[in-house]
Amino acid sequence: MTDARAEILDGIRRALGRAAVEPETQRRLRARLAEHPRNLVPARGRVAGRRMIDDFVRMAEFALATVARVGSDAEVPAAVAARNRKRWIWAAPTPRSNRSIR
Repeated sequence: MTDARAEILDGIRRALGRAAVEPETQRRLRARLAEHPRNLVPARGRVAGRRMIDDFVRMAEFALATVARVGSDAEVPAAVAARNRKRWIWAAPTPRSNRSIR
């Protein structure tokens, strides 16, 4: 640990009214961090394929996001441009064109 980091952590410890951590406690904490047991994985994280995409779309739309399905990555720019035109969203001038896009 760097001196600066140790100094900051010591200040926090003093502010909380805590004593330095005992060596045995430090050893147990380091062992626990090294093991890092697996956390719970929500059911939505255990699905794959079409179900995962459908779940994402459902949650995004619930959060009032707009979702457009496209057939490939190459179709994304056109889908974004079409969405922007519908909503009158203005983009900043691009370095190459030096003009706003509507």
